[in-house]
Amino acid sequence: MLRKIFFTTVLLLTFSEIIQAQASFNLPANATPANINYAEYFIDTDPGIGNGISIPVTSSTDVTVNNYPVNLSSVNSGVHRIYVRTRDTKGAWSLTNAQTFFKLFTNAIIPSNSVASGITKVEYFIDTDPGFGKGISIPITSSNDITASNVAIDLSALSNGAHRIYFRSQNANGSWSETNVQTFNILLANVIIPPNPTAANITRFEYFFDVDPGFGNGTTITIPSTTDLSNYTFTADLTGLKNDTTHTLYIRTYDNWSLTNTRTFLIGTALPVTWISFNGNWENSSHNWVLLNWQTANEENNVQYEVQRSEDGIHFENVGNVDGNGTTTISHNYSFTDDLQNASQEVAASPVLYYRIRQTDVDGHFTYSVVISLRNPIMPRVEVSPNPNIGFFNLLLAKKPVEPVLLSVYDSKGTLIEKKKITDVETNISLSGNAKGIYWLRLQYKDGSNKTVSVELQ
Repeated sequence: MLRKIFFTTVLLLTFSEIIQAQASFNLPANATPANINYAEYFIDTDPGIGNGISIPVTSSTDVTVNNYPVNLSSVNSGVHRIYVRTRDTKGAWSLTNAQTFFKLFTNAIIPSNSVASGITKVEYFIDTDPGFGKGISIPITSSNDITASNVAIDLSALSNGAHRIYFRSQNANGSWSETNVQTFNILLANVIIPPNPTAANITRFEYFFDVDPGFGNGTTITIPSTTDLSNYTFTADLTGLKNDTTHTLYIRTYDNWSLTNTRTFLIGTALPVTWISFNGNWENSSHNWVLLNWQTANEENNVQYEVQRSEDGIHFENVGNVDGNGTTTISHNYSFTDDLQNASQEVAASPVLYYRIRQTDVDGHFTYSVVISLRNPIMPRVEVSPNPNIGFFNLLLAKKPVEPVLLSVYDSKGTLIEKKKITDVETNISLSGNAKGIYWLRLQYKDGSNKTVSVELQ
């Protein structure tokens, strides 16, 4: 016979705090039904069968206890568990059932309201409380409601990092308000932006292949003085470069040195395809797919294009084929949609995917396009709960990481407090024992990207 005891516990805090926990407990069946004549409870640590705190019950096969007070005065603030079990007239004990509860505080004193009087003083301080009345005064006009706008606050003496600014007011009766706080972060104490230099004419540029020899050490081309090199043509010396090998040409101009521009090319027999462009777009706001587009100037004996995908930019796999146009001197546009909903979970959740096109002609020879990388537009979401907290909280990710994520915890001064690897959606973090204040959680992902969130210890 299956018997049930329904037990409602009201936990009474000293003075005013009340926490209520409610649970339903299933007891195993006895061969012959017997009345329940004893119940007991204990908190956190089992003192042994029969050594718990007795709960008065009326002997019956079904027992319900409502609104029984549990004194929590000796229990510390934080997470605890209350355990309940019963015994019948035959001396048989039930299973021990448990309910988790959280004690916020033991004493709560709420002062009586006083008659409102005008606010006569407002002060603020940063990080360290100098004592009531010793903060930096904010000029105000005495009133019951004060709004201070556009107050200039000097931050020049503060270091880079997280800080807290506090405000409080005093009325005509000499009573102080609660101290309000706002967190802010100084990234740079001083930012100096130099003026734009006057544009100078370009008189030369340099080029090199495959390996950068250093600024000024490439092959120099002298040109007529100009500020614009659009559509400039020059002859590059290919001596020493291997045939049937893909190479990269680098070009940069000199006027405080420009960015270095690149172009990939293949030395060998006439190319079966002349590539004009190859690009893609990752769309996963409502779908999860990648659209690839490429354009060719001419084709010779071109059979097909094989679209290849990679998660690391090294190992590629075929994900689809597009027919070529044989031999043609007309420019052609091609496209291919890689539906990631049909891919593995690891591929669909990858922060970056790499693509290339392998072109094959009628005699089996093939060439490759350049490799492009596409970053997942939806970065992993990170949440901290609860925040603020007293030293215990959960770190929540939007989804389980494919590869371990490195978590680093820093205090407001930038000192490393803890480092660990995150492998699941939810991770319990404890900073108990550390000083109150703002801490920074930095998550570093496999692709080199990172995300930072803050958490406040009270």
